[in-house]
Amino acid sequence: MTAQAQQSDDDAVVNAVLQRSATDKTFRSRLLSDPNGAIEEIIGVPVSSLPKPVHVRFVEKEPGVDALVVLPNFVEAEGALSDAELEAVAGGDFCITSCGFSITLCKYTSDNYCQ
Repeated sequence: MTAQAQQSDDDAVVNAVLQRSATDKTFRSRLLSDPNGAIEEIIGVPVSSLPKPVHVRFVEKEPGVDALVVLPNFVEAEGALSDAELEAVAGGDFCITSCGFSITLCKYTSDNYCQ
């Protein structure tokens, strides 16, 4: 499956979840208390069996709040390495890759790349 087709499938699942959550109070409550179980109702298979399982949390927007914004993972300032990263780099056997907001400390291999 192409990345574009996968994105389209993911978007369809998200849209189905959101549409149902807007009109089904029981389903909405289940999204808040058991998100994986609720999603499994929509997709028909256990979330844990997906090729790339995800961890999802749903929250309700409080009255008076115009938007909820999820902050990205915190990343140290550009160029600032932790002691462990410095030690790994000094050893020469490791690499540091940066993929978007994620920084990965990994053992160097010829297939280290961002996915």
